[in-house]
Amino acid sequence: MQQYCNFRGVVIILFVALFLVSCNNSKTEIKRVEMPMARPGANGVSFGLYDTNGNIETTKVFNIKKGEEFSKIISISNYINNTRKYLIIALVDCIQVPFRVNDKEYINYTFSMNANEVTEIPVCIDSLKPGFHDIIFLIFKSPEITMESQDLALANSLAQIYPIRFNIIVESGEPFKPKLTEIEPIKVFNEANIHGAFLTNTSERMKVWYVEKTENKEIPYYIHIGNQETESHYFAIITLLDWKQVPINKNGKVLFLELKPNEKRVYKGLLHLPENLEKGKKLNLTLVSISEPFSLQEKHTDLVEQSLRTTITPCY
Repeated sequence: MQQYCNFRGVVIILFVALFLVSCNNSKTEIKRVEMPMARPGANGVSFGLYDTNGNIETTKVFNIKKGEEFSKIISISNYINNTRKYLIIALVDCIQVPFRVNDKEYINYTFSMNANEVTEIPVCIDSLKPGFHDIIFLIFKSPEITMESQDLALANSLAQIYPIRFNIIVESGEPFKPKLTEIEPIKVFNEANIHGAFLTNTSERMKVWYVEKTENKEIPYYIHIGNQETESHYFAIITLLDWKQVPINKNGKVLFLELKPNEKRVYKGLLHLPENLEKGKKLNLTLVSISEPFSLQEKHTDLVEQSLRTTITPCY
């Protein structure tokens, strides 16, 4: 039986930002009593960044000098009743970039946590150009799980994402509006039945796309993107294949667009599978929707959401 999606999911996650100033493997005495839901028995996941004294950092706008390294610690509390894997990627201005953990470079960083465990992960980003930057660390849960059946409950659970978003200003800079991608949508609707992005294999409707077994190295897909708010909004859409950013189409790796109130559009993407893939290897395909790219995050944090995952299995 096919399943269809026509809803807007809302996930409320308590986010606390705290910071460290070095990228070594030293431990900090974190004041977890100050961190909501960050204790055993909370039955959830909390996350944040810490300073060297373990105090909550209240600002989300940071000024650094040219050539200065930006080094922090991500803390995650896995207060659930089972072991779970997590994966972290870093986005600078909507582009995935390498970052360092304990002085080793990663494009994505995977780790496992036991039930009721807390871990601190030192992360470093460098080589930022002068100007205003939109920085996002994305934490994905259970990155190794692929969709094997039409299980909508599992798909929705895996779509939960833990974003840590803030601004870095190198020397000087101001927030700005993104340059819109020069690509025409294949469909435009004056009534939005979704807020954010939805990934599927048809332009006609939002059918949940669980699995794609293919003998082709190019796979067309469709991005349904809507704005259910009463004001216009900017969005940035990126595509991740096996947790690495890939081009959406010939126009590049990011789709920047502005949607009017209650407007929905459909765009076509084209996925190019990597060469020399192992036959039968299962790859996770997903979208990330970034609301108001390049905006100031000082007083609020604009939404970052993940679409439902699709499992791509090459059969050639």
